[in-house]
Amino acid sequence: MMPGPRTIGAIALAASCACAVLTAQDQQPGARLGWPCAGRADPTYFKLAEATGGQFFLFHPSEVNDSGRLMAASMTHSATVLRAGGQLSAGLHEFSARVDHVDSLLFSIAVQCLDIVEIVRPSGALLQASDPGVDYHQLEAGRIITLPHPDPGLWKVRVSGSRLFLAVIQANGALSLGTLTFAPTGSPRTGVAQVVRFRLGGGADDVHARLVTQGFKDLGAVPLRIERTDLGDEFAGEIHPPTVPFRLVITGRDADGLPFQRVHAQLFDPRQQP
Repeated sequence: MMPGPRTIGAIALAASCACAVLTAQDQQPGARLGWPCAGRADPTYFKLAEATGGQFFLFHPSEVNDSGRLMAASMTHSATVLRAGGQLSAGLHEFSARVDHVDSLLFSIAVQCLDIVEIVRPSGALLQASDPGVDYHQLEAGRIITLPHPDPGLWKVRVSGSRLFLAVIQANGALSLGTLTFAPTGSPRTGVAQVVRFRLGGGADDVHARLVTQGFKDLGAVPLRIERTDLGDEFAGEIHPPTVPFRLVITGRDADGLPFQRVHAQLFDPRQQP
């Protein structure tokens, strides 16, 4: 379908790229004029991105070429450092993540009714489009930013606006979080205790785990133990899946002793399991 004068583009970039051009709905009384606030994205694409750990972005028809840039950057930035999404409530929201020694960072921030996006360096200074080495793309409903050789430390993302949002920081670096496995059921189910197992590539110490909501609110710590296997050491911990969708967040210190954070990008919804 060719985009008409009142269409919006919603792109979910997952393991395989699922793309759609979606027709804007009639504006509601009091709604902000113009795209994309005047439109309504099919939530199927957002749910697909969250369920697979892929990207979700709202592109104006004139911005669709930027989807290729986001896909290419995501493929080279395979370690997720921060991921928060859902329906954005009123006010300024701040999300933070400890960044270790990595080659580069990718910030992809999508807010359907966008007001403010700020990225704060560990020094407290705001990241600017004119900063050396920054590849900065300002779009109608978000930002796509690549930064080489970021300073280690606490980075912050601040966003305000409304409706659908997804804020993601990905890293190109040695330390990575492997695939999660759940036993005995293979996937988390509400009311059934599970043992979650994972590996960390790149060397790590003082490793801790916790569960967070889709919006990156804490749900509680996961006590970990190290298990020796034929394939090497892996971490294991017992969880009691909550009644809301959740992600697993891993923190610790890298091989250089720097604090790090890694997030399993896939959102698990125990309520949808048989």
